[in-house]
Amino acid sequence: MLRTHRDEPISLFTLPDELIEVQRNLRRYVDREMIPHERETMEGEALKPEWRARFQQGMKDLGLWRLDVPVEYGGGGMGLLAKAVVWAELGRTIALPAREDDTT
Repeated sequence: MLRTHRDEPISLFTLPDELIEVQRNLRRYVDREMIPHERETMEGEALKPEWRARFQQGMKDLGLWRLDVPVEYGGGGMGLLAKAVVWAELGRTIALPAREDDTT
């Protein structure tokens, strides 16, 4: 990491305002709607159908459903950086299986 002459870290990258808002809203959702229910969502290694439906609706409400699919096909039209932000936030909970692409 680069540092200033006072040994302070220098950030070389700042998220666009739109993605900061996505991150903030998703973090709030994960904290309130996912983390408190982590022990209830899975059946073996699979996400229970009722939780899948609930989380999918949550992503739709947040505008993150199919976020990387082009808008003309019903998706969010967001790029790789948006997907990285979303998965970083979703990675904070164990309420989802490790590779569950049909949640967003």
